[in-house]
Amino acid sequence: AEANARGFVQAPPLSMVLCSNRLSTAQEVEEVLLHELIHLYDLKVKGLDFSKCPELAFSEIRAARESECKIGSYSTTSALCSGVRDRLPSAGLSFSGKA
Repeated sequence: AEANARGFVQAPPLSMVLCSNRLSTAQEVEEVLLHELIHLYDLKVKGLDFSKCPELAFSEIRAARESECKIGSYSTTSALCSGVRDRLPSAGLSFSGKA
C-alpha cells in the first residue's frame, strides 16, 4: 500500500482497508469508502485488470471523479477533476465501459 494512502484494496482475499489514522471527518470516511468501493466494482463487475496500467488509471480517475470531485461541478482546485473526460479518449477509454 502507498505510504500516504487513506484506504486501499488488497488481495487475496479481496478486501478493503481504511486507514483510520488518516481519516479525521465523516466526510473523509465517506469519500474513501466510496472511492474504494468503486475500485471493487471495477474489479468484480467490470472485470478490469489492475495489473494493466490503462485499466488501473481508468479506475483511479473514475473513483476520484465519483468520490472526491464535487457533485454537479468539478472542483477547479483539483487537477485530477478538471478535464478528466478530455484525457480519456487518447488512452482509448471512456466512462461508458472498458476500452
